[in-house]
Order: sequence, then C-alpha cells, then structure tokens
Amino acid sequence: VTLVKRPFLDMDYCEIDRVISEYYAECCELVKAATGARKVIAFDHNVRSVCKRGCSMGGSFAVQAPLELVHGDYTEESACKRVRDMTRPPLQNDTLKPLLGGRPPLEEDADEVLGRRFMIVNVWRSIHCEPVEQKPLGILSPASIPPDDIIVHEIH
Repeated sequence: VTLVKRPFLDMDYCEIDRVISEYYAECCELVKAATGARKVIAFDHNVRSVCKRGCSMGGSFAVQAPLELVHGDYTEESACKRVRDMTRPPLQNDTLKPLLGGRPPLEEDADEVLGRRFMIVNVWRSIHCEPVEQKPLGILSPASIPPDDIIVHEIH
C-alpha cells in the first residue's frame, strides 16, 4: 500500500464523461509515478457516496452506496480474466466503450501480458475536499488473512 498526497481535483465526479476524459489521465499519471510502470490504463471506476447514492452519472451508471464489508477486488484468477477482457473490444456497458468504440483498451496479446509482471492498482480518493467522516476506507495486508478465511464471491 502506498499513500500519495495529491492536490484535490475539483470536479463533479458524477459526470462520467469528464471523469473518463480528465480524471483517468490523472490516475494514470499518479500510478505511473508511484510504481514506475511503463504502461498504465485506467479502465473502470465506482463512485460511492452516502448522500448521492442512486444519482445518475450518465448512461447506465449511478452512484453506489459505500460497501460495508471487508473485500478484495481481485483474486489471482479474476486479475488474469481482467487482463484477457482488456485485450478485447469493450462491451456495451463498459466504461471505456464511448471512448474506445471497438478498439480494446490493451492492444497486446493477453498471453504475452500474463507472461510478464503486471499489476492491478486501485486508486482511491475522496470526491469531496473535506475529510471523509463516515464510512472511511480501511486497508489491510492480504498476508494478514489466513487463506482459509478467504471466501471468493464472483460478481457478474
């Protein structure tokens, strides 16, 4: 886990087109600087808010409620599936469809990518300039969880 201090990006995070065109580039720069990665692709995001839950973000996207359970976004298997998905054109409801059309986000062979080191990095930041006071993000090391305590739940 790396905590990086960055200036607050004053924008409406519920405007999905602006988030994709402006915020995704900011996230790519942040991840590249923090990791030294040669290539970074922002591909998805969730806006979570207690008070804006359900508000439309455009298209079929809406603000979601904060999650109230401990979870990890990817397993080793689902991370590999995500890489394979990224080498195919976006589906109709994929965030990047309006930006890429029929072009895949990752224009490389999936097996070649999976044969190298890769990582999926979550970027989390508050969408308000004030500190988060309700339902804050908690972080823990996966190594601190016994393997028998992990339950895989697929989201379709």
